[in-house]
Amino acid sequence: MASTVVAVAGELYWAFIYRVLTIATPIGRKAGPKIHSRGGPLIRISMKQVQAAGVTLLPRLTGVEGGAPMAESVSVPRPSTVIWATGFRPGLEWIEGMPLDAGGLPDAPRGVVASMPGLYFVGMPFQFGLTSQLFGGVGRDAGFVAERISESQFGRLSVGEPSAPM
Repeated sequence: MASTVVAVAGELYWAFIYRVLTIATPIGRKAGPKIHSRGGPLIRISMKQVQAAGVTLLPRLTGVEGGAPMAESVSVPRPSTVIWATGFRPGLEWIEGMPLDAGGLPDAPRGVVASMPGLYFVGMPFQFGLTSQLFGGVGRDAGFVAERISESQFGRLSVGEPSAPM
């Protein structure tokens, strides 16, 4: 999405994708499968903006030594924070018995894998809505998953937590 559109209509756009494009609305249920197969709209940030924010970009890491990451022919600073960006597919084949949908994503409505108690996901594409895989939208899904974990551990929701879908 062009940055000028975001600058001018960003709040309206966010309200639309956060509140309307969800599995709770007809338009969201129609858009969901298309987003699963083609991907969501992009809001672009230039590499210049990323570097200006102080992000250190590294090549592919080759291993870990003494708790610190290693990369080929590059000195890697000891990080205080790591963002593990795995790409556009979650790579879940290592989880034996993981039920997958037609697109190869976990069959986990709202992030709950019913056939594998104790296994949950957040950040999956269109988990609840278009914003599920974005920093600004993953909190809604994380809250729902946390409620389900609380229910499984304590047999009820935490005090003061909503029980209806968020």
